[in-house]
Amino acid sequence: MAEQSSSSDKANAAFLKNAPAVSAVSPAELIAGGAAALWMVMSVLLLVVWGIDSGIGRIFLVVAIAIYPAICIAALAIAFRAQRLAAEEAERLGAAITALRQTYLLDRQSSVGAIRPASAPVSAPRLEAAPLEVQADLPLDPAPKAAPLTTVEVIRALNFPDTAEDKVGFSALAKALRDRDFGNLVRSSQDLLTLLSQDGIYMDDLPPDRARIELWRRFAAGERGSAVGDVGGIRDQRSLDKIAARMRDDMIFRDTAHHFLRRFDQFVTDFEAEASDEELSVMAETRSARAFMLIARASGTFD
Repeated sequence: MAEQSSSSDKANAAFLKNAPAVSAVSPAELIAGGAAALWMVMSVLLLVVWGIDSGIGRIFLVVAIAIYPAICIAALAIAFRAQRLAAEEAERLGAAITALRQTYLLDRQSSVGAIRPASAPVSAPRLEAAPLEVQADLPLDPAPKAAPLTTVEVIRALNFPDTAEDKVGFSALAKALRDRDFGNLVRSSQDLLTLLSQDGIYMDDLPPDRARIELWRRFAAGERGSAVGDVGGIRDQRSLDKIAARMRDDMIFRDTAHHFLRRFDQFVTDFEAEASDEELSVMAETRSARAFMLIARASGTFD
């Protein structure tokens, strides 16, 4: 038992040390970026060799031939990255939906099995001659309770699986979805992330500025406004403008966002009471926490 506890502690420490990171840049994006930079350097050298004062026509020719293609390459690299992130997000959410369906089927099977095992033969009941008072003292077997979620599993579920091969992430997600209260928060976060992806807003693109843990604890205690504004560590104005416009015009998005805010707000209050400073810091890096920062800031929570 002690060995299991020790190995669990080691696993938890390893996860907390490796906080969720932003999606890596692909080789194609690196090549495109390098090509654009090289093209720009060559164009500058060409301007120096020819001379800036050698005529407006020649400078225009250099801009048209050298600088404009570099801009096109950079735009193409940005488009490739957006397409890759969209594909990753779709794959991750699709896998999460599959995990949710498997969880539902497992719950159905377990509930049926609790009534009567599929392999158990049906036999006539036996009548015992035991006195009535003895029969009344027979204990009833309670339904087995699921093991409570660990802090690491909570954080992994809030971050969602990184890839389709993230077995540990899917295991934590499936266990979280079986929890009545926390499972509702995870589903709410998944719905919101799906809606945000429709506007090209991906949490992996928005690493937050880290707030002091003291501010997170003050926020969990109920403090609001600019005094705890650093908790909303994402200030990407383009994303905030899109969210504000959609909350104003899209009733479904607005209801989903407010539902998520309420559930995450309650979660932070409960989580902070038991979490260490390191656990709070890692939780604040998850995709769900980043979505909370965006929606809360767009809603004026930190004004």
